[in-house]
Amino acid sequence: NAAGSCGCTVPEYSKEPVPPGKSGTINVIFDSKGKEGHQNKTVTIVANTIPNTKVITITGEVIKQKK
Repeated sequence: NAAGSCGCTVPEYSKEPVPPGKSGTINVIFDSKGKEGHQNKTVTIVANTIPNTKVITITGEVIKQKK
């Protein structure tokens, strides 16, 4: 399982099991609408691993587009 820290951070991943020794991919979509400046978002990953919970941090800068 993977969960974003807010509704603007949405992880997408395959629901297929990842065999031992293999890897998987988690794509994270960030919706910057209504946001400006420095952004710190997290995604919490829960798996049948040790440790079973891992938090990854995504940081970025949202710059308002000049009109």
